[in-house]
Amino acid sequence: MGVVIPQVVTTDRASGAQVIDGSLKFDGAQYLTRTPGSAGNRRLWTWSAWLRRDKFADDNTYHYLFSTRTSSSNRHYIAYNADVADELFSYDHTNSNNKNAQTNASYRDTGWYNVVVIYDTANSDGGERLKFFINGVENDDFSSYQTNGQNFEGLINSSTEHRLGAEPNGPGYFFGSMSQVYFIDNQALGPENF
Repeated sequence: MGVVIPQVVTTDRASGAQVIDGSLKFDGAQYLTRTPGSAGNRRLWTWSAWLRRDKFADDNTYHYLFSTRTSSSNRHYIAYNADVADELFSYDHTNSNNKNAQTNASYRDTGWYNVVVIYDTANSDGGERLKFFINGVENDDFSSYQTNGQNFEGLINSSTEHRLGAEPNGPGYFFGSMSQVYFIDNQALGPENF
């Protein structure tokens, strides 16, 4: 006769939702920092994370996922925008070169999902220099899309402080959990790798 092991039925088990182990909780005051000893490839990189959001951007502040900044005129970040729409947003203001891309889709899911951002100014096709993937599907529907010139060097992957879950010197933070966060230098990797 087998042994019965009692199980507590929690919301995620009852719904069949994915459980992500080893996540970090950000509640608007916590963040992680890293300052590279030397710059990597500032033309080509990939950032990926599994996210679960607890709060949305309807408080009129950006909710930062990944960022770096040296001054108000030199900053680069990936965030949810600062209005009620909650679109993913990339803003690259490096050496007075102001470029941004904002998806046309709102992301208000409170379950886990994967975000992959590919920055590739080495690409000769301007429409392929910045890509967003959500749960493996490319979002190429943008309310605004401006790309840097070919081989432009952005601020991310420079030897400045980078933050996960906040912007350096800024008021915005991320509210939720992150897990399996990757920053891949010098490669454009699709979501199938994460």
